Amino acid sequence: MSKDYYKILGVGKSATPKEIKSAYRKLAMKHHPDKNKGDAAAEEKFKTISEAYAVLSDAEKRKKYDMFGDDKFRQQYSPDDIFGGSNINDILREFGFGGFGGFGGFRTGGFRGRGGFGENPFEQEMENLDVTSTMEISLEESVRGGERQVTLQTGSKKEVINVKIPAGIREGGKLRLPGKGQSGRSGKGNLYIEIKIAKHPTISRTGDDLIVHADIPLSTAILGGSIEINTLDGLKTVKVPAGTEFGQKIRIKGAGVKELNKSHTGDLYIEIGINIPKNLDDKQRKAVEDIKKTGL
Repeated sequence: MSKDYYKILGVGKSATPKEIKSAYRKLAMKHHPDKNKGDAAAEEKFKTISEAYAVLSDAEKRKKYDMFGDDKFRQQYSPDDIFGGSNINDILREFGFGGFGGFGGFRTGGFRGRGGFGENPFEQEMENLDVTSTMEISLEESVRGGERQVTLQTGSKKEVINVKIPAGIREGGKLRLPGKGQSGRSGKGNLYIEIKIAKHPTISRTGDDLIVHADIPLSTAILGGSIEINTLDGLKTVKVPAGTEFGQKIRIKGAGVKELNKSHTGDLYIEIGINIPKNLDDKQRKAVEDIKKTGL
């Protein structure tokens, strides 16, 4: 279920960091498990508001949350990523409470995983059995999806598994493989594979848009015409309007990347460069000189 972190904290989308912190302090003081022993609803509420604060108090996480929405944001950030680097523990200690651990449980403050409340405010930290790795894929794979084989090494045992790459996944997106992390007292963790997209020689990607650079003759820029460009789907003929300037982008709507798990598709942009010849033959030079005389 999608979560609206702003509503959870009771602040607007334009709230300042100070306002977000103030809202969290008030709610944390009210719902902290140490003040609501045995109250499962308060416990769950505290975890939810802490998660909301961990995201909205971090400028980069907040930016991506605002940009992608909750569902897409969670595909890129694991629970550990969400709480990583937050100052929640510092705030809670101001109240004399223990700190807050990873998603799903508290490291201190008496809560052990999903079990009951203890009396020691400084319980030992929960096991972190999750493992994060990286995988570099091609631009084509990021657009169309695909499948890779990954070899996992556990001691002397090797396991080869097939990993599906979803079409539309972005740079920094994470694939979650349940139960493929480390083994510990509490079971097995997860393996998170962070995606890196290899540089393509002629095509770049920004979000769900694709950008192709095309150098055209000066005459085509002035008079207009048609050019052929290489795309991920092969050669495509594109019309260049008369008077096209250097750096101008020609947009082909809906020819970009289909957004992951969404119906929206990005666009293809042809970024125009202009070929300025350095060596002219006599005929070309005379033609340019004639043009010059006209004032062009």
